[in-house]
Amino acid sequence: MIICRTAAKPSHVARPRETSSAAPISKWAGSSLAALLGSRAPVVATFHAYREDCASVGGGALRLLDAAYRALCERTAARLDARIAVSALVRSQASRWVAGSYEIIPNGVDTTLFGDPRLEPLPELQTGLSILFVGRLESRKGLSCLLEAYARLLHTQPGVRLVVVGPHSPRDLQPLQRQLDALQRAPGADVRWMGYVSEIELARCYRSCTVFCAPATGCESFGMVLLEAMASGVPIVASDIEGYRGVLTHGVEGLLVPPNNPEALAQALLRLLRDPAERQALGDRGRATAAHYAWDRVAAEVLAAYHEALARKRIVIAGASSPVTARAIYPVVD
Repeated sequence: MIICRTAAKPSHVARPRETSSAAPISKWAGSSLAALLGSRAPVVATFHAYREDCASVGGGALRLLDAAYRALCERTAARLDARIAVSALVRSQASRWVAGSYEIIPNGVDTTLFGDPRLEPLPELQTGLSILFVGRLESRKGLSCLLEAYARLLHTQPGVRLVVVGPHSPRDLQPLQRQLDALQRAPGADVRWMGYVSEIELARCYRSCTVFCAPATGCESFGMVLLEAMASGVPIVASDIEGYRGVLTHGVEGLLVPPNNPEALAQALLRLLRDPAERQALGDRGRATAAHYAWDRVAAEVLAAYHEALARKRIVIAGASSPVTARAIYPVVD
């Protein structure tokens, strides 16, 4: 997907006479990208996500579409005044499509919301030990691995609660049905399906849990859920994948385990469930790390990149007699 940001009055984000606005467009909307090629405004592209090459997984028609998209990207690359990637992993992927130099500016997290000490835990999760999972029920998110790890740890730590947050349908649950049926018969099992929740309720879920688990098997460009957990002061057990290693350091804010390894995941979860002192230390260091990703800091870096792009176009912001328009396209390779 590509998101095109063109927009609003700068008073919304910075000082007067600067503009920035947003409108989403499809990855394949070549006409929208073509319009950018004809624009005289500075163009800043921010790349947010990564995927495996379509040509390696798709059929002939998909490969043709990718070839057309690649050709358009090559034309667009020459038009860009600046390129931003949210992580080194995204930069390595994006540069395959759009050549040029990139500045790495990470995603941000709402530390005010997730770190709010006034947030109350959810009543139904106030007692006992809880493991929290947040995400869609896609296979790459690793919930199946977590369910297997949970079944194993129940043998030595019965009564631990597993809380699953994220939108899902009966169809999404079908691949997990065998594991869910087995857990229904397991002594001490307690799986709570929260479904979709609001941002405030999500923050309360983090506040209510003992350990946060991110068992993704791969294809994660940036650990947003890790930042949310850190900002909430919650210790983390996550898969040792590149997208997560860029955010979390093993033994500092949490523990990293080999992906798709239920036994290693179960042992790491048990370690933290049994050690309140280590949980506290990891959570405290997580809060300190999350502060570096606070939105005010990240927004300042992005605005600085926009200003530099404007300066390279020799557009004078201060004292301008009319609003200045800057464009930013946000390609998300997904």
